[in-house]
Amino acid sequence: MTRATLIVVSLTFAVAAEAGAQNWASNVFKVRNHDFGNVARNAKAEFVFEIENPYATDLHIAGVRASCGCTTPKILKSDITTYETGGIQAVYHTDRFQGRRNATLTVTFDRPMFAEVQLTVKGNIRGDIAINPGVIAFGSVDHGQTSEKKAQVRYRGVRAWNLVDVCGENDYFDLELIPLGTNSNVFDIVARLKPDAPFGFFNEQVTLVTSDPNASQFSLQVEGRIVPPVSISPAALYLGVIQPNQTISKKIVVRGKQPFRIVSINPNDERFAYELSDEVKAIHIVPISFTAGDKRSKVVETIEVLTDIGEGVTATCQAAAAVMESVASK
Repeated sequence: MTRATLIVVSLTFAVAAEAGAQNWASNVFKVRNHDFGNVARNAKAEFVFEIENPYATDLHIAGVRASCGCTTPKILKSDITTYETGGIQAVYHTDRFQGRRNATLTVTFDRPMFAEVQLTVKGNIRGDIAINPGVIAFGSVDHGQTSEKKAQVRYRGVRAWNLVDVCGENDYFDLELIPLGTNSNVFDIVARLKPDAPFGFFNEQVTLVTSDPNASQFSLQVEGRIVPPVSISPAALYLGVIQPNQTISKKIVVRGKQPFRIVSINPNDERFAYELSDEVKAIHIVPISFTAGDKRSKVVETIEVLTDIGEGVTATCQAAAAVMESVASK
């Protein structure tokens, strides 16, 4: 048996010992069921079943299939290394279906061993309520800027109906409900982005409250990205499985909207080392090395880059590694 084969076999048995041959794949999912609730026709309805690999071997997703055409599944990342995250995205087709719709998504793994996991989605697509567009999308907005977007809600039923409120728990935007005309079944939902919204992506579900006693609430998605003056890629730096006392090297790319200098990089873990330059430029490529200790451990470190922009704009990324000794190295 070759050294590489021995490592794979050893890690495969380690997975089976840690999680059990029957349920190891189920354990990588944070949740396996999602209810979209009441959703309007044409509303954007998507959910990501998050995956995190806790094992000392890579996972590979061979495929995913759905039991109903009302939902399309998508693999966000086929190969997931130790401590890395991925997901299965479920897209609920509110533009093509109506009524109560359920789907089972079957996810097939072929590494480190064969397994199948079933995920479920369900919801009620209201054909008498339509939203256009199906999502309030701000797109990319520079930090400190304001923006206003809206969607229109139209009731097409025959019963008395009214939209009485719109609410949500968020720190990114304000909401306003505007009836269009007297006794109208048409409303504008206006979202106004706040100038102090924090950096990064946001994806919020706001609740629309109606006078319908049988289905008094449905949701509307509001999404966008607040663009910082400096960013790091990759945002998550996965170093993989590392032998004790081994050193591994990677690079991060730090980008700015204007030329800048990196003042410092502030790790809490002294096992990380960085090579800095005094150059002023818009793109910096920073070599990073990590030297493992002699003990088995899970490493999760936030890398903070401080720049000379303004009052000291920072950018962060998260590094993760698994320090463990393979059987073959003994």
